[in-house]
Amino acid sequence: MSKYNSDDVFKAANGRWLEVLDSLSSVLGDAIDAAPKHVDCPFHGGKKDFRLFNDSHETGRAICTCGSWANGIALLMEAEKWSYSEALDEVGDLLEVELPHEPKQDFGDPDFVYKGEILEIGDAPFKNKAGNDQCRFVKVTNRKGERTFWSQSFVKTLEGFSVGNVVLLKRFPKQTGVSKKHGAFAFVPWTAELAGDKQGAPKLSSYESDAGGKPKPIPTEGTAVGKPKPLPTEGTDGGKSLGKPEISDRRQKLIERQERMAARQQKRIENDRHQTAKMQELWRRCVPFDQWSLTDSLRKYFVNRGLVFKTSEVRKTDSLRFHPELEYYDEDENGNFVCKGKYPAIVCAIRDQKGELITLHRTYLTKNGKKLKVENAKKMMPVPMDKSVTGGSVRLGSPTNGVLGLAEGLETALSVFRVYPDIPCWSTVNANLMASFVPPSGVHTVIIWADLDKSRTGEDAAEILKERLEAVGIRVIICVPKVAIPPRKKGVDWNDILTTQGVYGFPRHLREILLAA
Repeated sequence: MSKYNSDDVFKAANGRWLEVLDSLSSVLGDAIDAAPKHVDCPFHGGKKDFRLFNDSHETGRAICTCGSWANGIALLMEAEKWSYSEALDEVGDLLEVELPHEPKQDFGDPDFVYKGEILEIGDAPFKNKAGNDQCRFVKVTNRKGERTFWSQSFVKTLEGFSVGNVVLLKRFPKQTGVSKKHGAFAFVPWTAELAGDKQGAPKLSSYESDAGGKPKPIPTEGTAVGKPKPLPTEGTDGGKSLGKPEISDRRQKLIERQERMAARQQKRIENDRHQTAKMQELWRRCVPFDQWSLTDSLRKYFVNRGLVFKTSEVRKTDSLRFHPELEYYDEDENGNFVCKGKYPAIVCAIRDQKGELITLHRTYLTKNGKKLKVENAKKMMPVPMDKSVTGGSVRLGSPTNGVLGLAEGLETALSVFRVYPDIPCWSTVNANLMASFVPPSGVHTVIIWADLDKSRTGEDAAEILKERLEAVGIRVIICVPKVAIPPRKKGVDWNDILTTQGVYGFPRHLREILLAA
């Protein structure tokens, strides 16, 4: 269990996650420097697969084909192999988060109050007698002279105090309690409050009340109530603490980048309504995918991939359209997004469990039906801030009698639909959305057509989804290609099987198994 309150840690890290990740992990430097652009994955090595989100300065979020991390704590757990508590403690220590206070007990009115300057503080047996329970003592002085007090309460109440502090000690009437060691017992509680120090304290007086009497009013001018918070000391943590006044060049750059990301995030909030309207306008400008006189590039792409399927079924769910000349934007050398040209594009609607539009996914093509050779031929439009892509999918037909196929890529899903035209197959776009997929009501069986990856990303996502769905009573069948992965490929999907082995590369008796279910 962490010594910190998680809400306090996340609040302290908000807006500073780039600094935190850079300070605590040695493998995230490239991603931090490039945020929010893609870099090679620090975990599985995939080329240009990993990136920090646009709001990573606030959340620490990251995504890759091998996984996704909802916050900086989760990312540090993956990067450093820490437990949740360990990661929380590391971030809390780094940001010098205040430890949570225990609920204050009500002991009533004190029967003795003493104010003085601490001369000595330490651990010792009660009243310094051998055999007594270990407790803590404090030696204090004021105009009346020196006094020493012992109490087991001081173990907690004097935590953080040091020699030179002016302390206000309060003793309360005897209380009773129960413990496993002693059973029923009686104790005398003490509390301690900071009243100043040598330099800033009010002038010491013989401030002391008699036992049983009411304490004198506590002076407030120039005093501070509560435990002292130790300040970071220069050089005590090897420069690790972010509380130090010295700022390295790298940290200064990270601070500036965080400020720029915060400004971009604010701009994104302001532009969110505009982006939603833009997405709806793009969807309106697209044409149905099977208007072949207008979608020749798409037809050629499907032919190249061996994709021949029942188009009328796919049209029912209206999640697949085509744009003959869609603008392709990318960053220039100055980091500004500019239009690099207009190209044919497959445009897919990612919908939620209820079928509502979340966002659009685009695959850019050449006129002769090949995937466009650019850094990111596949792009997802920004998700409106009031929506979440988690659980979404591209719907390619309606489930048949409660049975639904599921695959990552559009091409894989349509390959399955060609072989099994009675069982529509939906696309989740990537492994992350596969693992979080939420089927519509009425589905009782899901067939997952998982990718066979060297990294096992596809199979792992399928297994995660299988566990989730079976927990709510949905039957799940996972189908993985039974071939060897070629040396120079990351993996094999079912479209690869279709184009190399044809329909005979697919399970032959699956339909019979499903009809018998």
